[in-house]
Amino acid sequence: INTMIVSTCFFISYCVIVLFYTAQGLTITEIDLRNGSVPVDGNAGNLFINGRPVCDGGWDTDDAVVACNMLGFSSGESTEGSFFGNVTGDFIFTMVGCSGSENSLLECLGACDHDCGPQDGAGVVCLANTTTSITTTTATTTTATS
Repeated sequence: INTMIVSTCFFISYCVIVLFYTAQGLTITEIDLRNGSVPVDGNAGNLFINGRPVCDGGWDTDDAVVACNMLGFSSGESTEGSFFGNVTGDFIFTMVGCSGSENSLLECLGACDHDCGPQDGAGVVCLANTTTSITTTTATTTTATS
Protein backbone atom coordinates (compact mmCIF):
# COMPACT_ATOMS: atom_id res chain seq x y z
CA ILE A 1 0.00 0.00 0.00
CA ASN A 2 1.35 3.41 -0.95
CA THR A 3 1.25 5.96 1.84
CA MET A 4 1.35 9.73 1.82
CA ILE A 5 1.86 12.18 4.65
CA VAL A 6 -0.36 15.22 4.43
CA SER A 7 0.06 18.03 6.91
CA THR A 8 -3.00 19.96 7.96
CA CYS A 9 -2.34 23.10 9.96
CA PHE A 10 -4.69 25.38 11.78
CA PHE A 11 -3.55 29.00 12.21
CA ILE A 12 -3.07 30.04 15.86
CA SER A 13 -4.19 26.61 16.96
CA TYR A 14 -2.36 23.37 16.39
CA CYS A 15 -1.01 21.12 13.69
CA VAL A 16 -1.91 17.55 13.01
CA ILE A 17 0.09 15.26 10.77
CA VAL A 18 -2.28 12.78 9.23
CA LEU A 19 -1.22 9.56 7.52
CA PHE A 20 -3.42 8.74 4.54
CA TYR A 21 -3.46 5.66 2.36
CA THR A 22 -4.02 6.04 -1.37
CA ALA A 23 -6.75 3.42 -1.01
CA GLN A 24 -8.74 6.01 0.93
CA GLY A 25 -9.00 8.10 -2.23
CA LEU A 26 -7.25 11.27 -1.04
CA THR A 27 -7.11 13.63 -3.99
CA ILE A 28 -6.34 17.20 -4.81
CA THR A 29 -9.64 18.36 -6.24
CA GLU A 30 -8.50 21.91 -6.96
CA ILE A 31 -5.14 23.58 -7.43
CA ASP A 32 -5.03 27.22 -8.38
CA LEU A 33 -3.07 30.44 -8.18
CA ARG A 34 -4.33 33.57 -6.45
CA ASN A 35 -3.39 37.20 -5.89
CA GLY A 36 -3.73 37.27 -2.14
CA SER A 37 -6.81 35.08 -1.83
CA VAL A 38 -8.46 36.14 -5.12
CA PRO A 39 -8.28 33.54 -7.96
CA VAL A 40 -6.34 34.58 -11.06
CA ASP A 41 -5.93 33.23 -14.57
CA GLY A 42 -2.32 33.01 -15.53
CA ASN A 43 1.00 31.54 -14.61
CA ALA A 44 1.87 33.33 -11.35
CA GLY A 45 0.35 33.62 -7.89
CA ASN A 46 0.11 32.24 -4.38
CA LEU A 47 -0.56 28.48 -4.47
CA PHE A 48 -3.88 27.16 -3.14
CA ILE A 49 -4.88 23.51 -2.89
CA ASN A 50 -8.51 22.58 -2.31
CA GLY A 51 -9.16 26.25 -1.51
CA ARG A 52 -6.43 26.52 1.13
CA PRO A 53 -2.97 28.12 0.90
CA VAL A 54 0.40 26.37 1.09
CA CYS A 55 2.88 27.71 3.67
CA ASP A 56 6.28 28.91 2.41
CA GLY A 57 8.29 27.18 5.16
CA GLY A 58 10.81 25.04 3.25
CA TRP A 59 9.25 26.04 -0.10
CA ASP A 60 11.75 26.02 -2.97
CA THR A 61 12.13 25.66 -6.74
CA ASP A 62 11.78 21.85 -6.67
CA ASP A 63 8.38 22.25 -4.98
CA ALA A 64 7.37 24.94 -7.47
CA VAL A 65 8.29 22.70 -10.42
CA VAL A 66 5.93 19.98 -9.16
CA ALA A 67 3.13 22.50 -8.55
CA CYS A 68 3.59 24.06 -11.99
CA ASN A 69 3.59 20.64 -13.65
CA MET A 70 0.28 19.93 -11.92
CA LEU A 71 -1.05 23.18 -13.40
CA GLY A 72 0.05 22.15 -16.90
CA PHE A 73 3.30 24.12 -17.15
CA SER A 74 6.75 22.74 -17.91
CA SER A 75 8.65 24.36 -15.06
CA GLY A 76 8.50 27.05 -12.42
CA GLU A 77 10.20 29.24 -9.85
CA SER A 78 9.18 29.59 -6.20
CA THR A 79 8.09 32.73 -4.38
CA GLU A 80 7.79 33.22 -0.64
CA GLY A 81 6.36 35.68 1.84
CA SER A 82 2.90 35.87 0.26
CA PHE A 83 4.59 37.63 -2.67
CA PHE A 84 1.25 38.03 -4.45
CA GLY A 85 -0.63 39.30 -1.37
CA ASN A 86 -1.54 37.98 2.08
CA VAL A 87 -3.41 34.69 2.25
CA THR A 88 -5.91 33.17 4.66
CA GLY A 89 -4.39 31.40 7.67
CA ASP A 90 -5.93 27.95 7.12
CA PHE A 91 -2.88 26.28 5.54
CA ILE A 92 -3.20 22.84 3.95
CA PHE A 93 0.53 22.03 3.63
CA THR A 94 3.71 23.26 5.28
CA MET A 95 7.37 22.31 4.96
CA VAL A 96 6.79 20.75 1.53
CA GLY A 97 9.85 18.78 0.42
CA CYS A 98 9.83 17.68 -3.23
CA SER A 99 12.76 16.52 -5.35
CA GLY A 100 11.18 18.02 -8.47
CA SER A 101 10.43 14.70 -10.17
CA GLU A 102 7.11 13.93 -8.44
CA ASN A 103 3.81 13.96 -10.34
CA SER A 104 1.90 15.52 -7.46
CA LEU A 105 2.58 17.49 -4.30
CA LEU A 106 0.95 14.56 -2.47
CA GLU A 107 4.04 12.52 -3.34
CA CYS A 108 6.35 14.98 -1.55
CA LEU A 109 7.44 14.80 2.06
CA GLY A 110 6.09 17.35 4.48
CA ALA A 111 5.96 18.42 8.07
CA CYS A 112 3.77 20.72 10.06
CA ASP A 113 4.86 24.19 11.12
CA HIS A 114 2.38 26.13 13.20
CA ASP A 115 4.26 29.40 12.70
CA CYS A 116 2.59 30.15 9.35
CA GLY A 117 0.55 33.32 9.06
CA PRO A 118 -1.14 35.34 6.29
CA GLN A 119 2.24 36.70 5.16
CA ASP A 120 3.70 33.18 4.70
CA GLY A 121 2.01 32.01 1.51
CA ALA A 122 4.03 29.94 -0.96
CA GLY A 123 3.76 30.95 -4.58
CA VAL A 124 4.97 30.13 -8.06
CA VAL A 125 5.86 31.74 -11.33
CA CYS A 126 5.22 28.97 -13.84
CA LEU A 127 7.04 28.77 -17.15
CA ALA A 128 5.23 27.68 -20.29
CA ASN A 129 6.36 24.90 -22.57
CA THR A 130 8.63 26.18 -25.30
CA THR A 131 9.23 24.56 -28.63
CA THR A 132 11.82 25.34 -31.22
CA SER A 133 11.35 24.47 -34.83
CA ILE A 134 14.09 24.45 -37.40
CA THR A 135 13.29 24.66 -41.06
CA THR A 136 15.86 23.45 -43.55
CA THR A 137 15.65 24.35 -47.22
CA THR A 138 17.59 22.37 -49.78
CA ALA A 139 18.11 23.64 -53.32
CA THR A 140 18.49 21.15 -56.16
CA THR A 141 20.07 22.07 -59.49
CA THR A 142 19.61 19.92 -62.60
CA THR A 143 21.84 20.30 -65.66
CA ALA A 144 21.20 18.73 -69.02
CA THR A 145 24.01 16.95 -70.81
CA SER A 146 24.11 15.92 -74.47
